[in-house]
Amino acid sequence: MIIVPLFRGTQPRISPKLLDSTNSQTAMNCNLKRGILSPLMDLQGQAPNPIPKAGNLRSIYKLRSGDWLYWPHVVDICEAAATDSNSRIHFTGDAYPKQTDAAMATSGSVSTYPTKTRRLGLPKPDQPLTVQLAPASVDEDAEIERSTSYVYTYVTDWDEESEPSDPTGSIDVKTAQECVLTNFRLPTLDGVTVKSFRIYRLNAGDDSAESQLVPYSNETADMPSSADTFTDNVADSDLSGEVLPTENWNRPKDDVSGLIHTGNGMFFCFRGKDIYVSESFVAYAFPWNLALNVPHDVVALGYFDQTVVVLTKGHAHLINGVDPESLSIDKLSYNEACVSKRSVVNSPAGVIYASPDGLVLIGPNGMSMLTSSLYTKEQWRDLNPEKLIGFYQDGQYIAFFEGTGTGIIFDFEMQDIVNVSLTGKQVYGGHVDTEDDALYLLTYDTTYRIEKWEGSSSTLSFVWKSKDFFSSRPVNMGAARIMGEQSEASPVQFKTYLDGELVDSCVITDDEPFRLSAGMKGRDWEFQLEGTAEVFEVRMAPGIAELQYGN
Repeated sequence: MIIVPLFRGTQPRISPKLLDSTNSQTAMNCNLKRGILSPLMDLQGQAPNPIPKAGNLRSIYKLRSGDWLYWPHVVDICEAAATDSNSRIHFTGDAYPKQTDAAMATSGSVSTYPTKTRRLGLPKPDQPLTVQLAPASVDEDAEIERSTSYVYTYVTDWDEESEPSDPTGSIDVKTAQECVLTNFRLPTLDGVTVKSFRIYRLNAGDDSAESQLVPYSNETADMPSSADTFTDNVADSDLSGEVLPTENWNRPKDDVSGLIHTGNGMFFCFRGKDIYVSESFVAYAFPWNLALNVPHDVVALGYFDQTVVVLTKGHAHLINGVDPESLSIDKLSYNEACVSKRSVVNSPAGVIYASPDGLVLIGPNGMSMLTSSLYTKEQWRDLNPEKLIGFYQDGQYIAFFEGTGTGIIFDFEMQDIVNVSLTGKQVYGGHVDTEDDALYLLTYDTTYRIEKWEGSSSTLSFVWKSKDFFSSRPVNMGAARIMGEQSEASPVQFKTYLDGELVDSCVITDDEPFRLSAGMKGRDWEFQLEGTAEVFEVRMAPGIAELQYGN
């Protein structure tokens, strides 16, 4: 007798004859989390349905406000570090690094979302200020009050502040003289809007001789960007003591990509072989002098705990540290290149990505090949892993091959594979929303749509094919029984294979034993189940009696 008391996924590496009795040769659109054979639920369309935006879309994102954004590019998106930022996000991959919030992104029609964005990061003022003394001359015996110089910065309405301009030349200010500052220049860089300027003066009388903020007036520290002149008559003793905080706060370079935000407040991105790190909790400031370098071009970044994983076209590297100025970088000994940027996901166990040899996990316990027992190198490469788009959801790595409706589900607990087929659909991206704990896919049939993974009340149809049950001598299997929820409204099709050939097919609507075609003997028996009804157990035996009363 053949008994399959629970159902598991596939292990393509293992010969069908050598599989465990509960594993399958085929597991398509199956939900096997509870050990029973159930169908995956269908996708559920989300508004706006279809997406009204023109172009070949590749990325989607759901704001905390509930609005969806979409791009015709592969973009990497991070939430702002500030908790009260109106759903602000930062992203790379769309021309130059950008940011937006719910108000800006949804200020136009749905077809334009994100309607408005601004550049992530501010340029350095391109010229120093001009300083003139007033009056220009005083009594030559007048005492020099201070020798100083000035810089200024740009400030936005989000209180972002640029790195400072180059300093003015040192100037001696005598008693009864004031400094008149001019040559305030607004930036011409696309995507930058400056609300005000901040002026800093070198306080040579201070022990550390630091540049300190000079308030514009008694009411405000900042000088409006519409103003073009400032007269400084503030004594050193009356300065606020606020020191210039933005030295070396460079804006991210235009062609960086792969933006991530780690749990310790630092943002990372990359360009070529260079990895850039932000000031802690300052997403727009990436000091270029703190950039790290690796031997191979970077493909993607991930992270676990306090560690950033740098995935390249060669060896992976680990970046550790909690301060941008004291990070360390170490190369892992195993050479497992990343072949798909979009395959990379962060999971509780570590960072998962597609290599030429299989799915790799890099975590606290080092590097491991998740699929070494599931696929040979040749089988894995035949899947075209360079097209993989991956997501982590509910203890599973769910991935689709870009431009197809074909996917795989790797279950961390069961260590097996379920295949997915979305008939008539092509997957081009997706988004895991942490607030509603759901995966959303960007799909295409004749239009682009956002669809919630397993969000529908209707089901997909599963296909589950057993292992090859073989014996040393020919045997007869004349009857079978399916214990499950099948019915007239939801039948299960049962197919029987003998020595590799389909020999019987019948539609089962109840859990009573049923006869198979008579007189057949062979050494290799397999069966296949197709349908949508849950199945708990399958038995095959030489006759009805064994099924009716057998254990």
